Amino acid sequence: ASIIERISRQSRLITTPKDRELIDDVIVETNQALEMTTTYSQIIKGTRQLVEADLNNSLANVMKFLTSITLIISIPTMIASFYGMNVELPGGGYEYTFVILLIIMVVLCAISVVILRKRGLWR
Repeated sequence: ASIIERISRQSRLITTPKDRELIDDVIVETNQALEMTTTYSQIIKGTRQLVEADLNNSLANVMKFLTSITLIISIPTMIASFYGMNVELPGGGYEYTFVILLIIMVVLCAISVVILRKRGLWR
């Protein structure tokens, strides 16, 4: 708008009152367009920030859920890795050791899920 205002100040370019009226209309319209552009830019910026916040919240929820699953999966993995070693372990010669270990793993996983649900970390 400043260029148009400079043109309007130079009297040699504006020869008639109609020219003055037209240049004043152009200045008003340009200022209004500038204000509207600024307003819409702020609206778009606010909308973008809202979408980013929503995406960040969704990502945080997914990360919490994946962390919970990792914790639950690590329990049977740890027990199985101990009994996968080539050393003498308690109950190694007993024929129902495998079934007992499976039951222990399932119970520990279920307890983990219950604890995580109480803390709001499991859906």
